[in-house]
Amino acid sequence: MVASARNDPHPGRGDGIPRLGHFAVPPVTADPERDYRAIIDIAVHVERLGFDSFWVAEGHIATNGLPSALSFLAALSQRTSTIRLGTAVITLAFENPIALAETAAVVDVLSGGRLDLGLGKSNRGGWSSPAFEAFALDEGERDALFADALDRFRDTLAGESSGRNLTIYPRAEQLRSRIWQATSSAVTASAAGAAGDGLQLHRKSSEGETGTVQSGLIDVYLAALPDTVTPRIGVSRVVLPAHDRAEAVALYRRYARSRPEYYRRLDHARDVEEHLVESNIAFGSSDDIVRSLEADAAARRSTEILFSIPLPFDAPEYRDGLATVARDIHPRLGAREHVPAAFARS
Repeated sequence: MVASARNDPHPGRGDGIPRLGHFAVPPVTADPERDYRAIIDIAVHVERLGFDSFWVAEGHIATNGLPSALSFLAALSQRTSTIRLGTAVITLAFENPIALAETAAVVDVLSGGRLDLGLGKSNRGGWSSPAFEAFALDEGERDALFADALDRFRDTLAGESSGRNLTIYPRAEQLRSRIWQATSSAVTASAAGAAGDGLQLHRKSSEGETGTVQSGLIDVYLAALPDTVTPRIGVSRVVLPAHDRAEAVALYRRYARSRPEYYRRLDHARDVEEHLVESNIAFGSSDDIVRSLEADAAARRSTEILFSIPLPFDAPEYRDGLATVARDIHPRLGAREHVPAAFARS
């Protein structure tokens, strides 16, 4: 177990540069064992590279390739020792708050206090409709379902249920300070700030230029955040490092053709470069990617950037890309615009 992680669950970086995270979205393929093992190997690799956190996406009824993020992180906790482990995100409407709290508490103990809980309502645009149907829930009520489930989950972590004392084991009060709310809604961003939770922002906004739209959500979050609470703002961004933009396009095209199971949502008839741009994927040389991130108003204000690479997890270029992020891209990102002095680590 890692005492330093337990003593300071959200350590800052003394230089004001955002913390460095990796975000894995497991695909639905014919070989989940291969994919899971590859993702675990990637987590071990990024810990060695000096990443601060490793996050996994969860999706039910084959909306992505991992229906139980906490089960996966329990296994990952035994292969890593320092990197923080996060869910991005657990859809609360599909969970029993007591069972979720107990499972999260076990994972936190196994990891030595390294667990972060990203919670959300589900993705819009019909992506999560099969899961809502399977769980016999009304997707139109996703906001109310989330708010109610979050209240009940907080109470459970604190040892209460429906106004009655509730003893869960292992104890889980410490996890209340490690909740992140994922949202594209100003109402939820404000609620996250008022609660002192972290704010998680998706790789792309459907409501306009991503950095601008999400910077507005950051404004709302910070306005509601108590003065005594250090902001936690995580943004997910996809990058494809290469020698130059043409090489990045060729690399993406090659894997899209040879490993189509990883690119199920790609329209193969479309121009690849146009697809990368519209998908808010920063690609090309390290200089190209740094310029893109520095022009991104939300990434520029984040306290943590969760990087993804749009390639199969077992591709050698995936590891190369992560090394480039750690060594050539992340150190060149400027200090955050809003981070108070208390964020710095001594």
